[in-house]
Amino acid sequence: MSVSIPFVDFGGTGETIHLAHANGFPPTTYQQLINELTPHFHVVGMRARPLWPDSKFDEFKSWREAADDLIQFLDEQKLKNVIGVGHSFGAICTIIAANKRPDLFKTLILIEPVILPKWFLFVSALPHFIVKKINPVVKKTLIRTGKWSSRQSVFAHFRNKKVFSLLTDKALWDYVNSATTEASNGEASLSYSKDWEAQVYLTIFNPWNDLKRLKKPFLAIKGETSETIFPAVWEKWKSVNKTGELIEMENCGHLVPLEKPKELAGEILKYLKSSSVH
Repeated sequence: MSVSIPFVDFGGTGETIHLAHANGFPPTTYQQLINELTPHFHVVGMRARPLWPDSKFDEFKSWREAADDLIQFLDEQKLKNVIGVGHSFGAICTIIAANKRPDLFKTLILIEPVILPKWFLFVSALPHFIVKKINPVVKKTLIRTGKWSSRQSVFAHFRNKKVFSLLTDKALWDYVNSATTEASNGEASLSYSKDWEAQVYLTIFNPWNDLKRLKKPFLAIKGETSETIFPAVWEKWKSVNKTGELIEMENCGHLVPLEKPKELAGEILKYLKSSSVH
């Protein structure tokens, strides 16, 4: 008998929200956002393949595989007509899955999906050994620290990083506790390995065909200072959009679910309440 895909059940009552997490950010990282949603919805979050026991990063070849994992998970849990919330990598996987199995989703909330310019996708299509040398995100991921003396050290390490500068201490602790595993001696190591994180970046996906095919209603959310969705890309998406609503949130970037959890939840709840999907 095959082992079911692992997930987190955050509780709550009402219709089911599935939260698809970003690359390197396990489901419980989003606890502050989830706290705002569980009074209204039942929230679950599949653990993506990098978080599975004994998963092999070098066998992962395409983000479509991650979308198929999501489909398998929803089938295993007998979930249909869910509200598909996805952040970054998780948003793209949700789009692919919704196109492939529209029966599984009622509507989509796409937070900072990874939609890159064509020139970046062209560079990313080069052989991996070249991309590892020229892609700054991949290079930075592969040399990052992976072990600390304690979780307090992890927190101190990340507290001064620009990428986390807009997170409250509580939100940063959610990330630290979610992204690291604590050993019996108190040492902390990344639970989402840097090799896996880099492999996801190396297999980055061109979503334009899926975006154009998308028939499900959706809300797309961009952070004002995002470095993941370029302004020209955002405008292009608006021009090809047929079924969705695209909004930009002020004073936040790619990590909007961690930077502005209350405000983001407010936009999600407003959309679900005002649309015919809820």
